Amino acid sequence: MEDEFTQLQAILAGLPMHAVPSSSSRSCGPEAWMQCGGKRRPGPCQEANEKSPSAAHRVEAMLAAVAADYPAHEEVLRRLSVEAASLDLVCFADHAAAQLFVAVRGTHRNMNLLTTPDDLRSNMHIILGCGPARAEPALSEYRALRRRFPHYDAFGCGHSLGGAVILHVAKAVEKEAEFAFRRVDVFNTATSPLPVATPAPLAATELHVHRVTGDWASWGLRFYDPGSGKVHTRNAKTSIPDPHSLRHFLPDKDAEADSEASTATSSTDRQALMDTMDAQAPVAPAAVRPMSWEAAFMNFASCVGMHRKRLLPLPQRQTASESELERQKQSSVDATLNIDQVGTETRSSQGPA
Repeated sequence: MEDEFTQLQAILAGLPMHAVPSSSSRSCGPEAWMQCGGKRRPGPCQEANEKSPSAAHRVEAMLAAVAADYPAHEEVLRRLSVEAASLDLVCFADHAAAQLFVAVRGTHRNMNLLTTPDDLRSNMHIILGCGPARAEPALSEYRALRRRFPHYDAFGCGHSLGGAVILHVAKAVEKEAEFAFRRVDVFNTATSPLPVATPAPLAATELHVHRVTGDWASWGLRFYDPGSGKVHTRNAKTSIPDPHSLRHFLPDKDAEADSEASTATSSTDRQALMDTMDAQAPVAPAAVRPMSWEAAFMNFASCVGMHRKRLLPLPQRQTASESELERQKQSSVDATLNIDQVGTETRSSQGPA
């Protein structure tokens, strides 16, 4: 039962990424700053915005997809309703069980004007041992949401940067009975590599910190005192090359359910779901090798929103033999043209017979 709830929390931790509009979306003009909350002002992109799904609708579509992907959790997932969705967090409510699930978004790996600046700043704050910049707005949103459901049990979750943010939110409200979380699960949460800069432990909230051996982002958890919580370290799945991936904590997908879900959700952004939740077909098992510092740096660069630019193919160089062959062909063509020209001039000089 404990593992099932951890898996449910891992599934929910991957969904807030879909609240972010695509950077290539037509709705990402100046009006997009208000897409996830507040009243939009009429503008030239209003029609495009109205045709684009809202943050809550995008998350709802992905929630329906993962409900079909994971039959063991389908009953609970289909009971959940998206009560609020923003660029920072998503709130799910199970009204039948009087439970509130708050999932915080991790680093958005694509360059996006709406998310990249705050994600970069938050990750740099964590590296330096400070609280993530996104913690304050997330705390304000959570307080407003919690007031709507004062008698519900609250659960929090987050992956990577999202885990660091939810930890700070939980710590800030731990002594306030009306806002305190009942349980928090974080997965490969981002931590500072400095031993003296680990997050403050939770004293009363049930905390479960999950990490994979070899994960570079949560390396600092080796010095972390979880307080009343527990740190769960597991080996990386051999079929998943990236130890930081959320897939290490997700349940195995049912093949038949996955096939049916692909058909039923063909109108949704299925590829985006697979990219964010890392719910892709397993690759051939490979031995887990220690990560070099170069690979660790590139992984960190990807986490904070930087991608390597796609390089254009270099022009092909001709070998010496190919160049000589081209010259011979050109010489033959020139010789033929000269012969034709001489013949034409000779006939012209002789005149009519």
